Amino acid sequence: MTTRDGRGSTERGRLVRLGFVDADQASDCIATLSARGFFGSEDRFEDAWLDALGQVANPDQALLSLMAIVLALPDDQAQALGAQVDTLLVNRLVAVLGASRALGDFLSRHPAQVHALAATSLQLTMDQRRSALLEVVGADAMVAGPVTNLPVRAANHALRIEYKRQLLQIAAADVADHAPMPWVGEQLADLASAALETALAIARSEVDDSHLCRLTIMGMGKTGGRELNYI
Repeated sequence: MTTRDGRGSTERGRLVRLGFVDADQASDCIATLSARGFFGSEDRFEDAWLDALGQVANPDQALLSLMAIVLALPDDQAQALGAQVDTLLVNRLVAVLGASRALGDFLSRHPAQVHALAATSLQLTMDQRRSALLEVVGADAMVAGPVTNLPVRAANHALRIEYKRQLLQIAAADVADHAPMPWVGEQLADLASAALETALAIARSEVDDSHLCRLTIMGMGKTGGRELNYI
C-alpha cells in the first residue's frame, strides 16, 4: 500500500509505474476521491481502482473524468460506485474513460448514465435502437411517420442523452468487451439511422399537417453500408 501523504515519492513512483504521466495531478485526484469517501475505509479499493486505471489507454484522462463523475454524484451513490471495483460496470467504465474524453464529459454531466454500462448485453437490434430513441422523445415507434409529443427543446435534449447513452454502450463493447470491428461499425450505423429518424419525428412536430408532407432522410455511404466509424 502506498503512503497517503498525497505527494510522497513512494506514491508518485507507483503512479508512474502504473502509466500516469502527471503523477502529481493523479495524486491530487486520488486525494479528492479519498476526501469524498469514494474508496471507503478499505485501502484495497484504492489499490484496485488504480490497478484498473493503469490498464486503460490513457490513465490520466480516465482518472480526471472519474473524479468529475464522482463529484457530480450524491455522496451515497459515489461511495456505492467506489465499492463496485472489479465489476463488469467498472471495467467498462474505466476503459471508456481512458479512450474518450467526450464520453467522460457526457458522464460527468449525466452521472446516472454510468449504470448503462452494467447491462449484461450491450448489443441492440436496429429496431430496438429506433424504438428507444423514438420513445424518449414521446413518438410512437409503431406508426408510420412518428411525431414527437414533447416540446421541441425537450425532445432535442432527450434525443441527445439517449443517443450518447447508446454510444457509450457501443464504445464499452468495443474497448472493454473487445467486440469485433465489423459489429461496432454496424451498431454505430444503426444508431445513426435511428437518430436521423428521431430527428425527423421532432421536425414533423413543427409542421402543421405534417402527414401531408412526405420527407425522408437517407443515410448513405458508410451509414447505409453499416460500416460507420466514430467520427
